[in-house]
Amino acid sequence: MLNERAAVAGTLAAADEALLRLAGRQRSLESSLAVVRQHMDQLQSTRANASQALAALDVTVGLAFPLVRPDAAGKVSAWAGTYGKRGALRAFVFQQIKAAAPRAVSTSPAARRVLASSSAFAAGLSSAGPAAVLSEPCRKATRARRSSPASRR
Repeated sequence: MLNERAAVAGTLAAADEALLRLAGRQRSLESSLAVVRQHMDQLQSTRANASQALAALDVTVGLAFPLVRPDAAGKVSAWAGTYGKRGALRAFVFQQIKAAAPRAVSTSPAARRVLASSSAFAAGLSSAGPAAVLSEPCRKATRARRSSPASRR
């Protein structure tokens, strides 16, 4: 009987320790849940405002340009810090134009200087390299032009 009692006492002690650990974890998770709920509330508000603005823009485009589908422009994702400091590319290009003044600036050499730059916007484009990323839209546009019915005439 003493052995049985000792086994039950050990089970009870282990359960008490586990309950204490879980209570601490529960407090931590409840705190995290409160933060998540706050973020969700903010996003719901942002979504409601954006939805209203989008509906108003659709009506405006429809009234101003009846032949244009309001959703023709698609959607874009705003800058999210992916390519380095915000405005770095603009500042670099502006500096290049100022340095060349009063001479004209050719776009090909300017693009090469951007790609060769060690700035964060050039380094952060992708592991494939900035040239591959920047040239992909050009390849897609060329393929689209070649496959369009207008190019077959």
